[in-house]
Amino acid sequence: MQYLHKNIFRKKNFQRERMKVAFLGMLLFFLWSTNFAVAANQNKIDPILEFAKQQVAQKFYQPAISTLNTYLSTHKDDTTALYWKGHCFYKLKNYQAAAENYLLLLKFSPRNFAANVDMANMMVLQKKYNEALPYFNKAISVNDTDINLVNSRGMCYYFAEKFELAIRDFKRVLKLDPNNFLAYNNLGSATYNNQNIADASIIDLKSAEVLFDKALDIKPDFELALRNRGIVRYYLDKLNLAYDDLLRAIQLEPKDENAYYYIGKVFYKQKNYPLSLQFFDNAITISNNPKFLLDRGICKLDMDNTKSARSDFYKELRHISWHVLMVQKAINKMHSLTYAMLKNTDYL
Repeated sequence: MQYLHKNIFRKKNFQRERMKVAFLGMLLFFLWSTNFAVAANQNKIDPILEFAKQQVAQKFYQPAISTLNTYLSTHKDDTTALYWKGHCFYKLKNYQAAAENYLLLLKFSPRNFAANVDMANMMVLQKKYNEALPYFNKAISVNDTDINLVNSRGMCYYFAEKFELAIRDFKRVLKLDPNNFLAYNNLGSATYNNQNIADASIIDLKSAEVLFDKALDIKPDFELALRNRGIVRYYLDKLNLAYDDLLRAIQLEPKDENAYYYIGKVFYKQKNYPLSLQFFDNAITISNNPKFLLDRGICKLDMDNTKSARSDFYKELRHISWHVLMVQKAINKMHSLTYAMLKNTDYL
């Protein structure tokens, strides 16, 4: 009987301990859930917004836009939601809708880094280089040690034909990262301004060649630097070295029309017109660039293929905005050759 009483007593104690443990567990859960709720409130975590972010991470951009619209219906000025909505439109290449959301966000937060970067890149994709620059400037004012950003702004200056500013940015990149092969290549291009390379000085061409050498020391198979160095060497009359660089560039990137074109010019300078014509043909197959047509037409004239040359010149005339004077010179040359042929012909 005494033994039974002790067992009952122990059983009651055991039940009390279990109730204490359960109570402590509930208390800990309550404290944890309360802290989580406070943290969620402090960090403004919203399940709808978090779900939208997950959709974006999985590249479900259109569904994410619908989710974000639901969230924005009750949080219309939320800059995070506006950014992600703009970003979705950006990824879907709906640049107008993307810009509307980014610009609304930038009204609330003008120094928003991500929105300024996306706006800048979006303008570059549309070749609106001057419009991209204010967004690059704002983003760099927030983070001036972002190498890729400074390099991108340099490229933007380059395509906007603001070469001195481009050079300044590329030098800045190299100061931050002395082994940045992209910056060496870009600095070389800006140094001689390869959009008007025929007017570049020998000093600028030689300086550019050294910069391309540095890019290739760091990355030997850097196709762009090989092609660019080959072009510079063509204008420096280092024709064999130019050919080697340009041929290697084609091996690395078989669709580089400029590499084919400049090999064509190398052979033309060497008066090897059949090979020159072959490479001009390859370049034109990739890109119907008007200057390619013009030089192929001139090559055909030197091969006495006047009819085919005339066809190239008239095709080039469709792109008359490129360079009217050069076309006129080519046509004048064709007429001069025709006149010379007639003058030297005996008639009965």
